[in-house]
Amino acid sequence: MARPARLIWTAPALDDIDEIASWIALENPTAADALVRRLLGTVERLRRYPESGRRVPEVRGERYREVVVPPCRVIYRREGAAVLIVHVLRGEPYALPAAPGRRPTRSSAWKIGRRLTCNDMYSTGMT
Repeated sequence: MARPARLIWTAPALDDIDEIASWIALENPTAADALVRRLLGTVERLRRYPESGRRVPEVRGERYREVVVPPCRVIYRREGAAVLIVHVLRGEPYALPAAPGRRPTRSSAWKIGRRLTCNDMYSTGMT
């Protein structure tokens, strides 16, 4: 039997979860807690089945994969014997209204393309 992969959460992915859960908790703290538990439980399966997620349709190639935990998409990639959790995004466009003085959140496709090309390698120190 193969050795389980190590899970590595990037700072942006943890920030994403915090932002999403905080927003949901404004209306329903119980639902926010349940979502975080579902996210963590689903990601845990990637230790044994790192290829179980689908390819990210907005990104060319097969480097990035995702698992869906409604209403979120967990974006990850393999890094040797590890699974690197890159981002957690809401699945619907303009999911989070903007805070006063900020622009609205853009669609997932825009976020994925921008985040994976700009933040991914630098947030983890892996290039």
